[in-house]
Amino acid sequence: MGYITALSEHLDFSMVKVAPLVGALVENLKGASRELRSQSLRILDTIYTNGQHRRSETLATALLIAETPLELNNARIISMRVRKLASSYESAASDLWLKRVVPYFCFGLLTEQFTQLWHDSCDALAVISQIKEGEEIVAGVAFEWLQDLEVVNDSPSHSAEFHKSKTNSLTRFECSNLNEVQLLARQSIGQIADAHETLRVEFVRDSNSVPLSSPMKRSQALRVLSNIPKVAEKNSRQLVPILLDWATSRDHEAASATISEAASNPRNITNPRWCRKDQKGLLGLFAQFVNPTVLYKSTEVFRALLALLSNSDVDIQRSALKALFTWNSPSILPYKENLLNILDDARFREEISIFIHVDEEDSMMQQNHRQELMPILLRLLYGKIVAKGALTSGRSGQKPKRKAVLEALARFGPQELDEFTRIALGPLSKLQLFESGKLQDDILAAGPLSLRKQLGLVNMLEDMLETLGTRLHPFITSLLHPLLYCITGASRGLLSGKGRPAEESESVQVSLLKAIRQVGCKCLSFLFSCFPDFEWRPYMPTIFREIIDPRLERLSIETAQSVSGLLQLFSIWSTSYNTACFLVRYNKELLKKVSECLAVPSAKDEVKLFILDKILKRILELAVGTDYDEDSGHHGQAHVSVTSEILQPNLDSFLVRVGGLLRGSPTKDLLGAGVQVISQLGPFITRTSEAKNLVDISIFLLDQPSQRVSPKTKSELLRILQHFLPLYDIHSDQDLQSKVLRTVSSLFGYFKDRNSREVLSQVLTVYAQTQPELLQVAKLCIKLNAFSPRRLDEPDFDQRREAFNFINEDGYKTFSITQWRPILYNALFYIKDNEELAIRMDASETLRRLIESSEGHSTESDFIKELISPILLPSLRKGMHESSELVRKEYTDVVAHLVKHQPNWTEVSNMRSLLVEDHEEATFFENILHVQQPCRMRALRQLAKNVQKGLIQSNNISHLFIPLIEHFIFNKAEDEISNNLAAETINTIGILAEELEWQQFRAILRRYSSYMNTKPDLEKTVIKLLSSVIGGLGRAAETSQTSFGLPNGTTESTDNLSAQGQILVEAPSRRSTLALTIPKQDKLAEDLVKNLLPPLMGYLHNKDESTVSLRVPVAVSIVKLLKLLPSDQLCKHLPPVLTDVCHILRSKSQDARDMTRKTLAEIAALTGPSCFGFMLRELKGSLERGYQLHVLSFTVHSILVSTASIFKPGDIDYCLPQIVSIIRNDIFGDTGEEKDAEDYISKAKEVKSSKSYDSMELVARTAALSHLGSLVNPISELLQEKLTIKLMQKIDELLRRVMVGILRNDAVQDHRILKFCHEIIKAIYETKTITLGDQNKEERPTQRFLIDIKGAKGAGVHGGTTSYDYKMVQFALNLLRSVLQKHDHLKTSYYLTDFMPIIGNAMLSTHEDVQISALRLLTTIIKVPIPEIAKSAKVYIAESVKMIKGCSSTNTEIAQAALKLISAILRERLDVNTSAADINHIKYLLKRLKPDLSEPDRQGVTFNFLRAIITRKVNIPEIYEVIDTVAEIMVTNYSRGARDLARGAYFQFFMEYEQTQHRLSKQLGFLVQNLEYPYQEGRQSVLEALHLLLTKVPDAMTQEILGTVFIPLVMVLVNDESVSCREMATALLKEAFQRADGDRTQTFLSLLRTWLGKDEQSMLTRVALQCYSIYYEIRGSKGRKELPSVQTHLLRIMQGSIPGAESRDWEILYFALQLTASLCQHYPSKMMAPSSAMLWEAVVTCVSFPHAWVKVAAARLIGLYFADFARTNAESGLQSVPLEGSEGLQLNEDEMLRLTSTSLRVLRVPGVSEELATHTVRNLVFLGRCFGVNGLRWQKSGTAEGMDEFDEEIEEEVVDEVASAGRHKSALTYLFERLSAILRRESITTRAPSLVSKTASLQLLSTLCNNLPPSSLLDSLQTILLPLHNLTDPSIPSPYSTDEAFVTTYKALVSASHEIMELIKKKLGPSEYTSQMSRVRKGVKERREGRRIKRRIEAVATPEKLGREKKRKGEKKREKRKERSGEERSRRRGW
Repeated sequence: MGYITALSEHLDFSMVKVAPLVGALVENLKGASRELRSQSLRILDTIYTNGQHRRSETLATALLIAETPLELNNARIISMRVRKLASSYESAASDLWLKRVVPYFCFGLLTEQFTQLWHDSCDALAVISQIKEGEEIVAGVAFEWLQDLEVVNDSPSHSAEFHKSKTNSLTRFECSNLNEVQLLARQSIGQIADAHETLRVEFVRDSNSVPLSSPMKRSQALRVLSNIPKVAEKNSRQLVPILLDWATSRDHEAASATISEAASNPRNITNPRWCRKDQKGLLGLFAQFVNPTVLYKSTEVFRALLALLSNSDVDIQRSALKALFTWNSPSILPYKENLLNILDDARFREEISIFIHVDEEDSMMQQNHRQELMPILLRLLYGKIVAKGALTSGRSGQKPKRKAVLEALARFGPQELDEFTRIALGPLSKLQLFESGKLQDDILAAGPLSLRKQLGLVNMLEDMLETLGTRLHPFITSLLHPLLYCITGASRGLLSGKGRPAEESESVQVSLLKAIRQVGCKCLSFLFSCFPDFEWRPYMPTIFREIIDPRLERLSIETAQSVSGLLQLFSIWSTSYNTACFLVRYNKELLKKVSECLAVPSAKDEVKLFILDKILKRILELAVGTDYDEDSGHHGQAHVSVTSEILQPNLDSFLVRVGGLLRGSPTKDLLGAGVQVISQLGPFITRTSEAKNLVDISIFLLDQPSQRVSPKTKSELLRILQHFLPLYDIHSDQDLQSKVLRTVSSLFGYFKDRNSREVLSQVLTVYAQTQPELLQVAKLCIKLNAFSPRRLDEPDFDQRREAFNFINEDGYKTFSITQWRPILYNALFYIKDNEELAIRMDASETLRRLIESSEGHSTESDFIKELISPILLPSLRKGMHESSELVRKEYTDVVAHLVKHQPNWTEVSNMRSLLVEDHEEATFFENILHVQQPCRMRALRQLAKNVQKGLIQSNNISHLFIPLIEHFIFNKAEDEISNNLAAETINTIGILAEELEWQQFRAILRRYSSYMNTKPDLEKTVIKLLSSVIGGLGRAAETSQTSFGLPNGTTESTDNLSAQGQILVEAPSRRSTLALTIPKQDKLAEDLVKNLLPPLMGYLHNKDESTVSLRVPVAVSIVKLLKLLPSDQLCKHLPPVLTDVCHILRSKSQDARDMTRKTLAEIAALTGPSCFGFMLRELKGSLERGYQLHVLSFTVHSILVSTASIFKPGDIDYCLPQIVSIIRNDIFGDTGEEKDAEDYISKAKEVKSSKSYDSMELVARTAALSHLGSLVNPISELLQEKLTIKLMQKIDELLRRVMVGILRNDAVQDHRILKFCHEIIKAIYETKTITLGDQNKEERPTQRFLIDIKGAKGAGVHGGTTSYDYKMVQFALNLLRSVLQKHDHLKTSYYLTDFMPIIGNAMLSTHEDVQISALRLLTTIIKVPIPEIAKSAKVYIAESVKMIKGCSSTNTEIAQAALKLISAILRERLDVNTSAADINHIKYLLKRLKPDLSEPDRQGVTFNFLRAIITRKVNIPEIYEVIDTVAEIMVTNYSRGARDLARGAYFQFFMEYEQTQHRLSKQLGFLVQNLEYPYQEGRQSVLEALHLLLTKVPDAMTQEILGTVFIPLVMVLVNDESVSCREMATALLKEAFQRADGDRTQTFLSLLRTWLGKDEQSMLTRVALQCYSIYYEIRGSKGRKELPSVQTHLLRIMQGSIPGAESRDWEILYFALQLTASLCQHYPSKMMAPSSAMLWEAVVTCVSFPHAWVKVAAARLIGLYFADFARTNAESGLQSVPLEGSEGLQLNEDEMLRLTSTSLRVLRVPGVSEELATHTVRNLVFLGRCFGVNGLRWQKSGTAEGMDEFDEEIEEEVVDEVASAGRHKSALTYLFERLSAILRRESITTRAPSLVSKTASLQLLSTLCNNLPPSSLLDSLQTILLPLHNLTDPSIPSPYSTDEAFVTTYKALVSASHEIMELIKKKLGPSEYTSQMSRVRKGVKERREGRRIKRRIEAVATPEKLGREKKRKGEKKREKRKERSGEERSRRRGW
């Protein structure tokens, strides 16, 4: 440029001269260098200007553009200038070289990194191309750029290497920082070592020429052509070859992928192939063509675009598809949107489900379009399959998409699938790997696919085979050849170790080969699985030679960690007869190599399990031939060939390997699989050397626990034994023979399922072939385990029963030990059967027979050693843990039997004390599981008593009794009785724990501690149990030799207290087992601290607020354990516990605080008074503010309450200041003010109430007399302050409670308390004296100079005063009075003389309270012989009267106290004469007090005063007036107390004062008149007054009184509405008959005879009967003369002249029966004579009377009637008919039957009363006893009329047809049937009264079963057992009721049923009882099944009836729900 500028004038610028230079400069314009373009433009501008002599506007504009900086703010200017440049091209096109400058310059601008400039340049080129010359130039440059292969390749720099090293992925063992340092070090060292080369490289880099080419040339050319597609379409001859060049390339996808990876750094591109972006751009260009059919090679372009549809890039697919749309095919364009949607991931699934349908009806594709459309669609789908997903998704992310596409392909036909297969296989689609059955090695060597493509292909094939499966059958050959090509190539590559051309590094290549082989083997397995019938034989040699055989030697090693593809292939082969032969045909060693995998120690279990389950088991299944091979269509002899060709040659190998596997320690699953394989191999083995080993291994494994070997595995082991025992001569090995028998026998007690027990029986049968003595036992075991052939899993009861009968009746007598062993285990198994009673009882009986068989053997015999000790006894102990109580009952019975029959065996002889020889029902074993809870509690107490005596061994306690009684705690019912039983059990376990050895105790304590976490719902119970057990440890520790060194105050034991229901345990006189075995103190302390205390402490420290109330009681147990520690450790560990517990009181939960207080109280009782002070300090430290202060005082009170009865007086005196401080603050401090504040709202009960008064009382109760001042002094100090009325009230209450507490103090009876009172009063008086003296000393002149800061009078605090010292005087006087009232020994003149002056001064005190106290004190000591009292008595009376006169009302306290003092002086001090003044005082007081007689609050004192006057016999008129008022009060006052007081005073006046005749008559008339007083209370008071007169008045006056009151009393008896009044009248009439003389008695009897004869007046008849009953009750035998007449009248009344029982007067009949009963009592000889037979017949008739009272009376009479017969025939028996009574009266057959029927009718009534039912049951018991011995038959004769209706209502279900056969039935059977019907009848209501009849029937049944002999019960046994079975059957739900009484009664019925069943069992024996019970159960099942069938038939036959029944049941349920909800609602409302 400088040269041309300098010589511009001399140079020739003609076109010819400058043409070469201009051409070169123009070429520079399209280069990539900006600087080069600028310089070239300047030169061109200079040449043009000098040559044309003018400047070109075009060059000037281009130069401006080139010189303008490429910045964002210049973008608009550049765009404007580029457009200007384009518009100026038309004028410049005529110039030869300017027409090239502009297009070239625009192309050069495209190389700049400025996007806006690209768009402007492309637009400019589009404008230029509109001109023909410009179009040619633009097209030429564009196609030049497209075809240019020159690529920029900068020298690699160290930074690139460094960057590469940084971006490489790191393993977990590499450090990026370390790698960076190492790289920098290598670079530095390399630069120094090769400095010459480094300098050369830098020189070459710096001297490189400016690059003219740009890496963006191809992209920008495509950009330009896309902007002018017409130009590109016109030049298709140049463009199409470019497309075809890369589109038809074999690996264009890989090339594209390589370039795309380098697209981020264009300057480093070294590969000339097309990048992905350019490919998309080129396809986009073709998509813009208008008429592609005229393109150069149009058909090839179409095929190329079609091929690109299968590309893995979705964008390329989409671009190619759009390009294809330009052909405008009518078969494709209609589906344009659908095809594009398939490429859209968001719409893919929806579109594929809608668009792709094969059938013509649903398909969117028209049939004529499918030929052109399907190639496009299939390639799109293939591309979708191979499309690359997200970077993180991997192959798992493509899986769902592939699945969807392949599922869609499954809808296509074979043609489409064939085409898709060819697309998927690509270049391998026409591969023929085999020619003439030989493998073509040259094809393998050619390698048409790279390794990565092979891996993708096999992955594709895997998915296709997995999804399409058998749909690919037509293409199996085309799939198999490519697959074998890939697998074979991979196998050879791995074997040769030679890699392919350097596509990948060696490690990557190896991994690819392994992946290809692995996935290829899977695909091969899929092919074999889907197409087993394919002709595989031509390919099998190659498969074995190339794939299997090379790996077979290392198979065991390669498959050790996971299941290989080969094993999976072998597994597939073993599933079909067609392919199983491959396992041995081509390589005989294959299965042996497979079996060797089992012997590899390091092989994983999943591999071994796969071989066993998926290969060996499948081969065995084929060998058995049970599975039909559907593929082959037959199995004929195939299984035989499998056995002979496959199984037999490899049998020993399998046995050895699997046997070795079992000898090791395999896992549970592996063990089960191995055992199952051996079991299945058994039938194929005829002889083997492994028989012994397998038997030995099987026995060993069968002996392992279930956690090690599962029951299912053991069942398979039994099958192994069954197969291999006959193969081995077991006689030669005695040890193994013995082990087999022991193991097989023990398994009878292990297996529960049917199959295992049947196999076990077969094994025993096989074993018995070698021991003939076991043949019979084997047959018995088969029967014992037999099942019904008719019903699924139902036992064959007949066979089992037959076997048990043989064993229990005859067999047990001859059985040997060997024979007993399997029978014993069978019995131990069946005794646990909770469902079947018969089987369980038979098993229990078998165990008892075994014990009886051992009775004759010594304790050292083999029988005991082999059976009882190692088998039976441990099983019995284990049985105590059974959850079923029925099962435990059988175990306890067996234990009792063992104890009874083995008295000399040391293991059980110690339990003999629990048996009661002469009274079996009183034994422990009988009562411990008795249905009645009291019996269980009695058994617990019996056990505890024997354990305390040391009679029971610790082993039996630990393993037998504690597990047995634990169920009462952990499995208890939710009722009060069960709670009581649980509490008793807890206490018993505490006692039993003392007799355990230390290790046993330690184990049980740790177990109970663990229950706190494992049984969260029983936390309370577990904590109580822990406390009881630890208490036993404490008692044992106290008696042990170890000295525990407890600190002061903790040595006393409080565990012996009976608080909270605990058993009172006396200090034992002997040392317990625990005390003897307890370790020494150091070791014990270490064990406690390290092992036993931590769980408890951790449980206590748990901070869960919701459960703290449940957890805190464990602190008591912790403290009990801490007491066992030495003193230093106790002081170390106790404070943290107390601190934790005290801090819980901060909780907001009320329950938590309550439980914490209770716990602290128990801890205080345990630790004693020495720790009380520390506890107080902890409480004060924990509770410091707010509501906590309320909690503090409340808690202190709780602790004081609990310790009041424990601490002795003076124990906590050292804590009194702290306690009083807390009390004072709670009453008078801020806490007290909060309690008084009305606006202080809190739900805490500690705030709502104040317990400090109670606390003060408790403290006063326990304080020593010498420390009482500590309580009183703070109160006295308070009295010195200014107090309000409310505070004074609090102080009064506090003083009162102090006084109450002192009175309850044990030391208060000491005379020092009197001194304490005297000192209080003396101190007050002295204080007053000192105060007055100080005031007098103050000088008056100085007072006027002092300022009164209190202000004017009345200006201070209202109510404030300082004159409350007298309160202490009042307190002292009241305390003194109370002490003297309580302790009379202190009432002596010696102690009280000094108090008389004080009392006198107090009476004259100015304070009324002091006066009152003095009056009351004087009243208390008025009897004491003190001279001062006698001298001053009149003064006292005068002062008292003066006080009364001074009162406005006598209701004041001082008036009442004064009146009491006057009464006491008048009554007690008779030595004081009554003067005239005293009489005047009395008159005044009588007038003043007369109104007080009717006032309730003054009556007591007033009447006492009146009675004192009457006692003095003061005869004044006023007394008579007052007595009249008293008589009126006696009747009319509404208060009972007032009436009683008035009656007492009235009667005293009547007895003390002389009564004239007139006054007597007046008084009696008053009483008689008021017998008709309207109100009951008044009449009762009169009757009580008459009773006093009749009992206390002398006889002379009594007769006159009797004559006056007899008839009025009779009228009261008859007419009074009140029951109590009638009862009182009856008592008075008895007294009247008692005290009446002869004449008066005859007068009364004459009246009664007259009344009894008046039949028309029923009232008089009733009165006469009542009076006669009273008379005979009192006079007894003296009324014999009246007896005949009375009997006659009674018979007439009972027989009745009015027809119809309902119309009779029931009262007359009732009292007639009452009179009859009285006559029977006093005149039995007359009433039981034959002459009274008609009377008794009438009595029997009365039983059916409607009224209940009459029924009860009649039933009671019949009871007396039967009692006479029973007494008379007691010795001779009741078997004679008729029975004869004591006086000759007879009871014949008809009467017995009639009475039975009548009594049963009574029980049949639903609402029968309990009393009537009781009497009826007693009568029926007598009749039942008669029937049981006389054999009377039941007859429906005239004597049993009216029974038909009852008979019809009895259920038709007849238990025993013979016993129920009409008139041949016995009377006893009839009686049992009717009782059974009553028991089985459903209750009408669910209320308790509805169960009375059932309860009575059950009671009757129990009594009859107990009294009758067994022979009498046999005929009716099933009738009896049926209702008992129904009541006790757990499958029958109990009736629901909200009535608790009903529920309780029903439970009692169930318990009674159990008792009766036990009774029957004892009477008949277990065998007979079990037989009868089995028949009953069988009948019940049959009837239930019959009903079920009947219901089903009716449901089909009469559906409308079924509908009505369902509706009725639904309505009944709704009514019950409504009733239940109503009751619950009422309960919630508190009704």
